[in-house]
Amino acid sequence: MACTLTLANSRKLPCIKSRVGIRAIYVFPFDATDKVVTTVAGVVALPTYIATTDGARYDIKSTTANYTDTLTQNLDNRSGGRKGELPVIIVPNSGVDNVKLAEEIDQISKTESLIFLEMKNGDTFAIGSQFGCNISTAVDTTGGQSGDLDGVTLTIQTDESDSFRKYWLSSTAVTALQAAVLPYDV
Repeated sequence: MACTLTLANSRKLPCIKSRVGIRAIYVFPFDATDKVVTTVAGVVALPTYIATTDGARYDIKSTTANYTDTLTQNLDNRSGGRKGELPVIIVPNSGVDNVKLAEEIDQISKTESLIFLEMKNGDTFAIGSQFGCNISTAVDTTGGQSGDLDGVTLTIQTDESDSFRKYWLSSTAVTALQAAVLPYDV
């Protein structure tokens, strides 16, 4: 029996995107009992626990942050999955902020997270929405001279069944996300 392929339309090449890259990530704990749900209109509501959980926004150095979402299929047993990877650099301020950053990295590294990507073009996506995100490495670098990196490079990994693009947040969901984030520590 042949598999059915139903396509909605053809696709033109879109206009050139002038704003690509990730501006910030939002980190929340992952709750397997209250997951992000997507619809044909994207994510229109966040999981209920997000409203009562303090999440954090991290502005990141976007020149090195690139989320890759790779579909791999096993042709023998007709199964597949998506592996995602996102390296991000978090830069500390001086003084006691170094201690705070180290504590935050320890907490994030020891648990599964739900992470939202805020793109430079205004789109926001959920990653780890189905099975959570894990930190595979955290590399802390001091730099040796002016212009060198001084910060922590986290490698965030996901193992999902669907593309992250299905988890695009509507404006209502983005508003709820921004309301659930802790203020900046100035």
